[in-house]
Amino acid sequence: DEVLAIPDLSEQGLEFRRGQLLEYDNWPLFQLVYLPSEAGEPLALCFHRKDAADSEPEFLTHDGIGIVQWVQNGLELVLVGKADRETLLQAADLASLQL
Repeated sequence: DEVLAIPDLSEQGLEFRRGQLLEYDNWPLFQLVYLPSEAGEPLALCFHRKDAADSEPEFLTHDGIGIVQWVQNGLELVLVGKADRETLLQAADLASLQL
């Protein structure tokens, strides 16, 4: 069994608030929720195991929600929130360095 540390995103002004284990397509999905230290919307970092080659973070939007997705070390990761492209990509890069 592998243990992953919860990424510290305080450098981006984000404080870890809670984590939960969910299920997606009959597979475990982990969700970590971060709140900005100042007023603002939460961000969620979700990940699950995926047998795929590593990929660089990719930014996209859906209905006004920013999404950064990438694969790293056997994990598919998605960072989601109502934040701008730069904020999400910087938070994704910071999380990536800690996984």
